[in-house]
Amino acid sequence: MHGGRAHTLSFDAFTLDVSRGCLRRGADEVRLRPKSFDVLRYLVENPGRLVSKEELIPAVWRNAFVTDNSLVQCLIEIRRALRDDAQVIIRTVPRRGYIFDVAVIEAGHTTAGPGRASITHWVICDGREQPLSEGSHVIGRDLSASISLRSPRVSREHARIVIEGGVAVLEDLGSKNGTFMHGQAVKAPVRLADGDEIRIGAFQLTFRIVSSDGVTATA
Repeated sequence: MHGGRAHTLSFDAFTLDVSRGCLRRGADEVRLRPKSFDVLRYLVENPGRLVSKEELIPAVWRNAFVTDNSLVQCLIEIRRALRDDAQVIIRTVPRRGYIFDVAVIEAGHTTAGPGRASITHWVICDGREQPLSEGSHVIGRDLSASISLRSPRVSREHARIVIEGGVAVLEDLGSKNGTFMHGQAVKAPVRLADGDEIRIGAFQLTFRIVSSDGVTATA
């Protein structure tokens, strides 16, 4: 993904514009120092896997000699910019490295097929937007969950959303306090539609389906 092609990388409520070298939250630019931007870019371009300091430092600083503190200061700035004090987006694995732990959607160098808009699925919770790619997304208290909800009322693996072929299904994973959609307990897998309201513990989640041009999908 380092080929220099113009593209953007979207995650949570943010967009990393690689071609312009900037980070945005909605329409607003979020300022980062150049090296902090480079650290964030490397992590975003390698989501879901452990990136060690031994890999990250040479990738960003090339042949320059820097201490671990230079990386730490960049991560402090990045987490402040992402409002990631809880380390939900960038997770530290003690003595091993870092994991960029939210889904990333890449755009800007692919196009949808004729007559078929690319549909993007999202979950919105407490003002945070979580993009959901094809596959299984666990919702739970554990930091390794795709959607991490930090509350004792939420089970470690509470529920999951499975997206396959553009169809999204919500399933409770035997949670202690239950999963609710529009106030009704989810007892069996249920198909999700745009605008569905999901309640897990004290958290209210809204499921959205948005086309590639930003228009809410309709049946």
